[in-house]
Order: sequence, then C-alpha cells, then structure tokens
Amino acid sequence: MKNKKVKAVLFDFDGVILDSWPIALKALKKFSLEMNCPMSEKDEIRIRKNWGHPGKKIMEILFPDKDENFRQDFYEKWLAEEKNVFKNGLPLINGVKETLLFLKSKRIICGLITNRGARLFVPIQEKENFLEKFDFIQTFGKTERPLHQNHFISDFPKPDPRVFDKPIGFLKEKGISPKETIFIEDSLISIKSAKKRKILFLGVNTGPIDTVEKWQKWGKLKPENVLPSIAKLPEWLKKQK
Repeated sequence: MKNKKVKAVLFDFDGVILDSWPIALKALKKFSLEMNCPMSEKDEIRIRKNWGHPGKKIMEILFPDKDENFRQDFYEKWLAEEKNVFKNGLPLINGVKETLLFLKSKRIICGLITNRGARLFVPIQEKENFLEKFDFIQTFGKTERPLHQNHFISDFPKPDPRVFDKPIGFLKEKGISPKETIFIEDSLISIKSAKKRKILFLGVNTGPIDTVEKWQKWGKLKPENVLPSIAKLPEWLKKQK
C-alpha cells in the first residue's frame, strides 16, 4: 500500500462502526439458554470464525440441527433485543466520528458495505441521520425506499466478492482504483473476497476477532494490517506515506 495513496475507505458496519458484537454475543447466549440449547465454548468459537454472514445464515451455523421455525423464532428475538438496545442511542465504537471527520478533511471517499438489510437500518436512521456521514452505502437484499442519496442494493452478501462490484464502479467514476481502496472489517469472511478484487483488507479488534493473534491464526493477516479500532486509522494512514 505504500506505493499507492489511499483514496477510498470502505467500512463494514457492525463491529467496525457500531459496537454491536458485545450486544449480539450477549443476546445469543441469553436466548440459547432460554430456548434450552446453551452455547458451548466450541459454539462460540464457531460463531466468531463465521461472524459477518447475514443473521439467518448465522442461525444455520449455530443451530445446524434445529428446524426453520426454531431458527426464525430465535432470530426474531435477537432482532427485538437489538432494537430495544438502540432505543437508548447508537453504541458507536469510540473514535468513529473523529475518524470520519479526518477522512473527510483529507478528501478520502467513505463507503459503507453491510450484510444488514435496509429495513434493519430504519431504527438507526430514526435515531440520528448517521448514514449521511458516508459518500455511499450498500445494504443486502431488497428495500422499499433508499436510505441515502447513493444507496446501492447488493443481491450478494459477503463473502461473495461481487459485493464489491457496485462500490468499485462508483469509485471508478471518481478515478479511484481498487488498489487505492481499503476495506475495514471485524470478521474473517471477507479477507479472500477483498483480495480477489485487489482491495487491501484491514481487520479491527472491536468485533469477534478481538486480538492480533486471532487475526494471524484464523485469518493469516499480517499484524501491521490489524487495528485496535478504526480510531487508529488516521495513524495507520500517516504511516503509509
């Protein structure tokens, strides 16, 4: 990356912008107990390694032997719990707003790529107009109305590499190549797909992969490409000069 100036930063939402991993893990453990299928340590490791998939896929990974009705019931409980937490305000990762302001001051394009469906963002938008801090957003699946003036809809969830195609097209119109772009994620699933699109992947320790050692062991990521949080992104960018 030292040969190319970073001109665009693509962010995952959960665990990178929104401090949602502790909320999710607590809910998964809570409802697992309530529904008589408590999570084991092996279950938690499996979830950590597969985090980032759409919620219903997470249900399949966590409960491979349960039927669709059980998974759907569990998923709805999880969503209700999250919505209840958001009523008290968005639990943003420390330093998010400052980092986005820094990027804007450097005229670096900021994009949001998430496996959340647009409807899951509605309560977030109702709380504060947070999405307008980005130059574009991309959600997964159908939506009834756009939530941003540059709102892309992906038919493919991460880790499918096609999830990057619309953002790459948007950046190309602005003269920005994938090699001038970085993607910041809190989970392992997009490492290979970002590489396929020639986008540098940076991991953060504010989600399920919460140590440099885990990123190295599970994701084969170089330590210099792991940040404690996106609050350290400005410092990382300065080092690339």
